[in-house]
Amino acid sequence: MKNNITLKLIFACLVTLGATIAQATPITWSLDATFNDGNTAYGTYVFDADLGAFLGFDITTSSGNSYGFVNNRSPGRADLFSAVATQNPLAGDAQMFLQLAESMTNAGGVIDILPGFIWSGGSGFSWEGICTSDNCETSGASRDVAFGQVYTGSPSQVPVPATLPLLLSGLAALGLVRRRR
Repeated sequence: MKNNITLKLIFACLVTLGATIAQATPITWSLDATFNDGNTAYGTYVFDADLGAFLGFDITTSSGNSYGFVNNRSPGRADLFSAVATQNPLAGDAQMFLQLAESMTNAGGVIDILPGFIWSGGSGFSWEGICTSDNCETSGASRDVAFGQVYTGSPSQVPVPATLPLLLSGLAALGLVRRRR
């Protein structure tokens, strides 16, 4: 009887430990930026740092440009990306290029956008312009990002798996049963 309970307990622990591996989920970032001409860009996007992938993008400028896709010319970089209005941009479409002070992570936080170097005198490649070729292989800047940030509401929390409290309560119950004997 004692060996049977021990085997069941070991099996329950192994199953529970296998189920408790938690992974961070992609998080939503907000963007708030001001261009050198006083117009602004704002909105949200979802970024998964584990995959290095943008899963949703919804940025609008006060001058009326909307960006719904990332045309990432630097895949794998979580600090440099390009936004376009359509999945397959054409020459003449608007493009926004942003360089962040540091890479985004699934922990969230606040990251400054590096100001553009053309009109704002900054050190970053942060600007809005026009695609001069299909797929925005080449483009021209028309205004710099003067300042801005991307941020999350709060750092993401990795949830405690529901099986962990169950395991602890089960172990406590086994301890009580054993103590009564």
